[in-house]
Amino acid sequence: MAGLLRLTVPPCPPIPLLGGHEIVGGCVGVPLELIRARMAEVADQLAERHRLPPDPATFPAEWSEERRQDWLRSEAGRHRQYLRLSAAVAEVEDALRRGEDLELVAVLFLHGRSEIEGWSGVPIVQRRFAWAECAACGRRYTPEECAQAGWSRVSDPLAGIGGDSLACPAGHVIFAKQSWVA
Repeated sequence: MAGLLRLTVPPCPPIPLLGGHEIVGGCVGVPLELIRARMAEVADQLAERHRLPPDPATFPAEWSEERRQDWLRSEAGRHRQYLRLSAAVAEVEDALRRGEDLELVAVLFLHGRSEIEGWSGVPIVQRRFAWAECAACGRRYTPEECAQAGWSRVSDPLAGIGGDSLACPAGHVIFAKQSWVA
């Protein structure tokens, strides 16, 4: 099937940032059109306000210099997010036009993921992928054969992390996603 993101997931020892699960790794095939649609919707929303870099001339006169700098950093960050997301949408659309797959090696951690990997995590844990290959079993599974589970770790009343994982029928964790930190 052309038009897939083939996300190779490396093995990873149990660590709290990924739910404490050992990830046996493998590969997951996610339809590029699904990823493109999710990214394009948000890119369109960001384009309404953040297509252009922030203009310091629009500061209210009563703002302090510190508040102006905070606003500028915040707006510039949203503009950079728009640019990264737009470039990722263009990359996916180009692959779709050519009828080719994209191949990525997963980073898995919230900070360090590519835009495309970041947007593939939700369809993976929602089991909206084409297939998932378990490195431990050495075979591919359909979404219906795989299990999804949420996880959270709380270290004290004010600190915790959580996310989701995807496992093959034998219980091997193929993919884990950290999605929140509190």
